[in-house]
This record gives sequence, structure tokens and C-alpha cells, in this order.
Amino acid sequence: YNAALPTAQIVLIFSSALMTLFLPLISKRKAEGKSTDEENRFALRAIMFCTVPFLLVSILFSQRIITILFGYKYSSGAIALSLLVFAYFIYGLSMPAHNTILMLKKQKKLLYVTLFVFVLNIVLNIILIPLSIQNFNNGTIGASMATAISFLILGIITMRMASKYNNLNIFDDSSYKIIFSAFISLGIVYTFRKIIGSTDKIMFFVYLIIYVAIYLFILYKVKFFEKKDMNL
Repeated sequence: YNAALPTAQIVLIFSSALMTLFLPLISKRKAEGKSTDEENRFALRAIMFCTVPFLLVSILFSQRIITILFGYKYSSGAIALSLLVFAYFIYGLSMPAHNTILMLKKQKKLLYVTLFVFVLNIVLNIILIPLSIQNFNNGTIGASMATAISFLILGIITMRMASKYNNLNIFDDSSYKIIFSAFISLGIVYTFRKIIGSTDKIMFFVYLIIYVAIYLFILYKVKFFEKKDMNL
């Protein structure tokens, strides 16, 4: 769990860093009394653009990633990594919604939701960790499931709350282009890896570089990058 958790949190680093970049622009628009929908939409596009590839790689190659970073003795944390990275991915997508709620001075509602999720996480840990120990001889999966469920619920509730105040839509054409490009490029690299057969550390990073290159190329071909985004 201690190996899977910080690895999965990398997806939150991307999301937090991007929101930090966009926050001054969004705040300025809000202070001018203008709609921030376009800025929040672009922030969401950027978050998905950076985190979807990481999500897919982390789930498909979870054991390999854990082994490379922490050694073979931590390989049992692969399932925990898959669970946590998906939950943090969803939570990361909720950051523009979280920002919207704060700017509308609805912090109290957000506080109540956060407290609810905090208590829920404790209850889930109490229930799931013993079950995990009983069935898998360790509590790692139970602890990761508790954390994953809590962050999933927090992210979904936050996005649901913010949907009352803005027109931000997670699943639009841009989202589908990102998901399509990420899956296709990963499929190509995975097939290439099977043909080559090499799985050492150096080749793994080579595959990652190829994956990113193909991902960007497909996004370019499906016209994901928009000129108007450069104006933001």
C-alpha cells in the first residue's frame, strides 16, 4: 500500500499543477463578472490530456511499474495501484468543479461532503481491511479499496454539485478523442511489445516514449488541438 499510494498520487500532481496554472485566469474572469465555463472546460481538457495516458499505463502495467520503482517484493501492490490511480483520476477531473464551488462561496457544502467522505473512509477501512486480511492474507487491497471508493464518491459528488452552477461536461468530443487516442496508441505499443518480447527496464521506458509519441500524433490527426485554446 505504501508503494502504490504515492505512485497513484502522481495523477493528482498533474491535476493540481494544471489547476494552479489556470486558477489566476479563472479568478480574473470571475472577478470581471464573466462566465468561466470556457476556462474550466480548457482546464478539464488539459487534465484529461495529461492523466488518461497515465491512468491506462498504470492499470495495464501496474505490476511492472511497482516492480521497477520499488522492487519485486512490493509487486503485491499492483492491484492497489490500479484501484487508487482510477479513483485519483476521477477525483482529479473534479478539480475544476471544486474550484467552481469555492468561487461561488459554497465552501460549507464542500466541507460537509468532505467530512462525510472522511467518516466513510474510516468505516470502509474498518470493514474492508479485515476482509482483505481474511481473503488475501494482507490488508493492502482492503485499504486501497476504502481509499478508492472514498475519492470516487468525493469526486462524483463534487462534480454533481458544480453541475448546478456551470455547463461543464466531462464527456464531450474532446474527451472521446483523448480516450480513443490513448487506447489506440496503447494497443499499438502493447502489440509491439508482444512482438519484440523484451520487458527490461530500459525497453519499458522506450515503450513509454513511443506510446506518448503515438498518442500525440493520433490526437493531432483527430484535430484535438484547437487554435482558440491558444488564446486562453
